Amino acid sequence: MNPFQKLTCILRRSLHFLIFSRYLVLYTTLGLSAFFMLKGGAQEPGGPLLKVSDASYKSITDAVFETISSQVFFVGEHHDNPHHHVNLLEWIREIHVKGDKPLAIGLDMFETGYQAHLDQWVAGKLAVDEFVKIYYENWDQAWILYRDIFLYAREHQIPLLGLNVPRKVVRKVAQKGFGSLTPADMQELPQGVTCDVTPPYENFIKRVFGWHGKKNDSFTNFCEAQVLWDTVMAINLLKFHDQNPGTKLVVLAGDGHAWKPGIPRQISLRKDLPMVVFLPETAKLHRKNVAQTDTDYLWLLTFM
Repeated sequence: MNPFQKLTCILRRSLHFLIFSRYLVLYTTLGLSAFFMLKGGAQEPGGPLLKVSDASYKSITDAVFETISSQVFFVGEHHDNPHHHVNLLEWIREIHVKGDKPLAIGLDMFETGYQAHLDQWVAGKLAVDEFVKIYYENWDQAWILYRDIFLYAREHQIPLLGLNVPRKVVRKVAQKGFGSLTPADMQELPQGVTCDVTPPYENFIKRVFGWHGKKNDSFTNFCEAQVLWDTVMAINLLKFHDQNPGTKLVVLAGDGHAWKPGIPRQISLRKDLPMVVFLPETAKLHRKNVAQTDTDYLWLLTFM
């Protein structure tokens, strides 16, 4: 073996070790999170959820029972925080079991152009390894975080709905603003979509993303990219609802989009639809500063 081959072998082994270590940490973290949540590590007496309207504590089961008449359930998360994934499947299972109508799951990580692949997965026409490749074309978070949700949807024939805007369009807006989009770019968006950034939305973005700089073109473009995301995902959800009026929707979205000023507001501007929002407790949104204008329930967590 020549020196180059030896170096290649060492690098390959190092890479395999790093990948193994990453997933070992991930599995361990998920397991510990589940253990502490089940043991009540950071939960208040009564359950892991704070009902914001009356400051009472609820279990996931109780919260779903109270809100089961809703048509859309938003469950927010930090995509890269494994602690936020511990109970995602439990949310879906509770709503699926207790609901008296069919269920679908909306995904903010999948672009609308991949809907056929999602349909094929649910129908059992794609092998796991094939679907994982599609997953990573859309998303950069570890498959293990969402695997059980996709398997549950497949097992129970629950439709999966891709909600996201083509990322190249969002990147262009974030860099150059909504006005930079060409007619060809607009063809990739729902017909008639607009990008209206209001002062309250700007304040919301500052709060969620911790923006401390002055209002300039970069900030305006960032706000336009975020509101475009929220608007398009809201339109896609409403389109599905109009075509399937008897189906409830669980929407898994980054908590910046799932906050009431995000996708829920864009839906309410277009249609009066019963909705409920569940958000995880974070450094920016916690039991001491949460309001009903943020979320209906705050998911109390051991780790943030």
